Amino acid sequence: MQAWAAHGRTKPLPVWNTETGPTSRTFYRHVPDKLADSYTNWLRPVPCDRAAEDALKLFVLALAGGAERYFQYWCVSEESLLPRLGAMTIFEYDAALRPMAVAYAVAGSLLDGMRGQGWLDLPGPARASLLKDDHRFVAVLWRTTGRRPCQLALPYRDAKLVARNLMGNPVELKPRDTGCELPIGSEPLYLIVPGEQARSLLDALKNSTRIAQ
Repeated sequence: MQAWAAHGRTKPLPVWNTETGPTSRTFYRHVPDKLADSYTNWLRPVPCDRAAEDALKLFVLALAGGAERYFQYWCVSEESLLPRLGAMTIFEYDAALRPMAVAYAVAGSLLDGMRGQGWLDLPGPARASLLKDDHRFVAVLWRTTGRRPCQLALPYRDAKLVARNLMGNPVELKPRDTGCELPIGSEPLYLIVPGEQARSLLDALKNSTRIAQ
């Protein structure tokens, strides 16, 4: 997309991701999914917890890849929506937020205004999507195969390193030798450091190793 946007132009066109997002099953367990229909089932909706993970992954992959705008589909709650649109919204049938809506809002609050720095493949196998602004550097990590968590040894330890989970809650990293352990699963993990520590964290990620279990 970036090569196409730059081809034959003195200034590359901006890249926008204008319509994307997972289709989530209902969060409620005590009622059937009232938003389900044949079209929704054809889209193969996923459980609400996985939809939250996928919503964040889609968002950070777009940003890390250089997208300047990102539009989660569908962010409007409206009773008159067709069932197939209602099934793809971030709202439940009663206008309550689905988990993916909260994950998307947390990502927006943490990553708004950041510029994409590409990706880094890690042991696991795992991937780190890299982003930065004028003050912070953020790596968002998750396993690319399987859902069972694995542990990575990160040769980096600093009091200013902040780890957060999908919902923005702090994650305590277990100390290890001169670094720490990263729990990497299907749920993305935010690693946040001040901008001046970007190179140090990036080098540590490149030198991370998987811990045998």
